[in-house]
Amino acid sequence: MPRSSVQVNSKREPYPNSYYHTVCSSLCAAVLLLLLAGCVPVSQAAARTASRLAIVPRSLAVEPRRFEIGRSFGGLPIEAYRFGRGPTRLVLVGGIHGGYEWNTILLAYAVVDYYRAHAEEIPSSITLDIVPVANPDGQLLVTGKTGRFTPADVGLAPTDRIGGRFNHNGVDLNRNWDCHWASTAYWRSRPVSGGANPFSEAETAALRRFLLAPIPSGVIFWHSAAGGVFAGGCDTRFAGADLLAATFAHGSAYPFRTSFDSYRVTGDASDWLSLQGIPAIAVELYNHDEIDMAQNLGGIEAVLTYLTASQ
Repeated sequence: MPRSSVQVNSKREPYPNSYYHTVCSSLCAAVLLLLLAGCVPVSQAAARTASRLAIVPRSLAVEPRRFEIGRSFGGLPIEAYRFGRGPTRLVLVGGIHGGYEWNTILLAYAVVDYYRAHAEEIPSSITLDIVPVANPDGQLLVTGKTGRFTPADVGLAPTDRIGGRFNHNGVDLNRNWDCHWASTAYWRSRPVSGGANPFSEAETAALRRFLLAPIPSGVIFWHSAAGGVFAGGCDTRFAGADLLAATFAHGSAYPFRTSFDSYRVTGDASDWLSLQGIPAIAVELYNHDEIDMAQNLGGIEAVLTYLTASQ
């Protein structure tokens, strides 16, 4: 499956900025590759290309509601962007592993910018919430910035970015949820802190409050870089998460996997949400440098279509 590659200009410009223009150019190339590969019917691809690649003037863009859902251990704001006011809620979360997975943060901001320009693609029955960075402490460590940044701001070598996976308290925030939680957790073969107890960290406590009020119909966490879609489920498979994962995988062409089995994961966010009856999945990008914009827009579109049809 072709993978989109986005080189982002470090110079900031008035909206629509250089990053958004570059994303659109990449999306055009990706759709063309899909056509050549026969992965997308020509009629669908032509319609999507025409609607998605138009740069909308700022005066016509729809500004989402931007608000703070909490603060990090280091005192940095955790912000959300909300589109729409429909009864069915979908939540997208980037950067729970901070600067170590910095491309998931840029993807989340790119999706915010996309729906600013194409808000008509969000059905009226949907509320779409996007949290670009759930771990701003980890982002700051790697990029030296809070909020928006560019790849040029990622100043550390890949091996030196590992510290950006954790918050300022040294906790892996995706090991701090109450599903098989352990104070000593693992990332690959490396022991990491799961926190003093479940939801001991300001970030996970804030996300828990945000994700439970109102109850969403789906939650998608972006990670990198295992290249696949993984369904949440704590003790057993959760049909709602399996269906959400299969739907996103079909729209994005990422591989669909019912569980992550490379090593044992404790205290995972999507697994905990399954215990609350909330379908949640982890979408792993292909690598740590690209945002896979075309694939993820396709996955989001498929989920929006499914949620609308199932009402």
